[in-house]
Amino acid sequence: MVEGQLMSYKALIDRNLTLAFNQIKDLAEDVILKKSSSNDFDFGTGTTSNTVVEKPIKAVVIKSNKMSNSHNGSVREIMFKSKGLGDLNAYDVVSFEGADWRFSTKINSDGYIIHAQVYREG
Repeated sequence: MVEGQLMSYKALIDRNLTLAFNQIKDLAEDVILKKSSSNDFDFGTGTTSNTVVEKPIKAVVIKSNKMSNSHNGSVREIMFKSKGLGDLNAYDVVSFEGADWRFSTKINSDGYIIHAQVYREG
């Protein structure tokens, strides 16, 4: 396979994934990935500040009534495109349904789609 063909296949897959996420309309929800940047120390006041970086994306949230035994709370599964996100481990939480959810260790990615399990305590 020629390198140009490989690049065109990747672009084709990405375009079709974007089309698919647009076509599922109300099945896809707006979610926000959040990560904390490094703490900044203000020498004048002696305090630290933490900046949260937010990245809004579309995701399919698979709702269930499952409870997490290991985290004593609710569990959801989410699926979203991986393009433009970088390393998912850089994100602390994902916000949807009016709450912050943490990523569990169950994260699968094929380079195009990420399927992750998230939990919320309580």
